[in-house]
Amino acid sequence: MVAVLPLLAAASALLSVTGCVQSSLGAGLLARFRRTERRPVVLGNPPPVTVLKPLYGSEPLLEEALESFCTQDYPQMQILFGVRDADDPAIAIVRRLQERHPHLDMELVVDPALHGLNRKISNLMNILPRARHEILVISDSDIHVRPDYLQHIVSALHQPNTGLVTTLYAGLPASGSLVQMLAACQINTTFCPASCSPAILGGRTVWAPPWRCAARRWMR
Repeated sequence: MVAVLPLLAAASALLSVTGCVQSSLGAGLLARFRRTERRPVVLGNPPPVTVLKPLYGSEPLLEEALESFCTQDYPQMQILFGVRDADDPAIAIVRRLQERHPHLDMELVVDPALHGLNRKISNLMNILPRARHEILVISDSDIHVRPDYLQHIVSALHQPNTGLVTTLYAGLPASGSLVQMLAACQINTTFCPASCSPAILGGRTVWAPPWRCAARRWMR
């Protein structure tokens, strides 16, 4: 028993050091990303885009998140909201957005059809046939963006040999609950550094600027 204790102590110390090194490397990756972040190329005639928004229920800050897409500084866009149930609480929020922004091309699709086990993917498949533009932007319901979000996305997509663009996002707890704070912490300390690593390790990656995601659900 006496001989085991030093081994346990050494293993614990090694794990602690490894965790510190991982955290330091992750912070360095994010700092490097921020330093090398580029402004988007100004497009003379930005192509139209369709934003796909699968929805499920009324979540904290949902209306604010969806509103941020309705106030994009972009000349031509279509926003498609999708729900599975006709009594989904998110419908009322979409209706309010349509009333506040009557000039926008917004449509709500209610379709309970299932395509496999993943209901979010089924939701996307149900609203995809209504898309009228070639460029598609798929965004979760809890993403908050700045008015120039679509300009960044489209500008990055128009760089040579680029067929897909994604963005980093930071997790912000929608409330002070421990679960939501832990979920936001996981996004910021694990997901973001891991997403930066391919560019550092030799992969060819074109980045668009980071956005914010409110960590509102621990599990859906």
